[in-house]
Amino acid sequence: MEPWTPVPQAARPVTTAALHGKRLLRDASSVAEKRPYFACDDYGMGGIWLLIDARSAAEIEERFPALKAFEQPPDFLSDEERERIASELRFDIDAAPTGYLADLVANRE
Repeated sequence: MEPWTPVPQAARPVTTAALHGKRLLRDASSVAEKRPYFACDDYGMGGIWLLIDARSAAEIEERFPALKAFEQPPDFLSDEERERIASELRFDIDAAPTGYLADLVANRE
């Protein structure tokens, strides 16, 4: 008899109440990877550009309805502006909002 080998955590079937008892396999390939998306807070006379690490542009717009997310960076932003945004206004979708993003959320509520 072969020794027992535990099933890795990522491949264990999970049951959730949201799925009404349906089983699914949770593995690394079923979880989308995050990547950076440019997002704009258009306030009418201009806009503030942010960079948000998320799984999709739709995820950003769902969590932050005031933002419009883009698959590609806008052409009019220079390389220097893109680098500044990446260093000063970059956020993670799964983290609690901070800085400008926290202010945006507070002002929209």
